[in-house]
Amino acid sequence: MNYSWEFAPGSFLTALYRNQLFSNTSEAENNFKTTFNNLFQQDIQHTVSLRLQYFIDVNTVKSFFTSK
Repeated sequence: MNYSWEFAPGSFLTALYRNQLFSNTSEAENNFKTTFNNLFQQDIQHTVSLRLQYFIDVNTVKSFFTSK
């Protein structure tokens, strides 16, 4: 699930939720139904991340540091 909010021109706050279901076994000789059922008995990994991307106007910053 992904949610992105543009709070200023060119600036974003993005929230991302992912879950992962993974099984790494050597049970290749089992049939599909057994392997499929074993997959959903594995632990699920949930991941939440936030990303802040802020646009800085160079001309505004430049005028802030230069005295007039």
